[in-house]
Amino acid sequence: MPISLPTDRILERCGLAGTGTTYSTRVSSLAGEFASAFNAMLLSSALEDESLTWAISQGVIDLIAADFVEILRREPGATDIITIGDLRMEPSPYSTAEQMRQRGWARLMPFMKRDMIPEDPRVFGTGDRG
Repeated sequence: MPISLPTDRILERCGLAGTGTTYSTRVSSLAGEFASAFNAMLLSSALEDESLTWAISQGVIDLIAADFVEILRREPGATDIITIGDLRMEPSPYSTAEQMRQRGWARLMPFMKRDMIPEDPRVFGTGDRG
């Protein structure tokens, strides 16, 4: 059974729900890349077990969202701080990207082919696809 990666769920996980189609194409493309990779990395028995597909999909969604947040962080203006009198506006610290990545790997590790588990999971999905 293929991994279900709805774009709206990924955008929601990124904190971008309700942004319309602004990021949909980019997220959909990223989801396609991740789905292909994880279909090869995960045990076929886990992918065929319908009772596991939700957990697997949630893990992959976490990894895609973490990667996309890192991509957005590098866009011009993403880390600007604006101060007007006593009002100060600054971006979120994006610490959630690393937390999402850790949660995603934790969800997926039990279902991965042993020879496909990276020594350091942080190297897969670091937002470098700008």
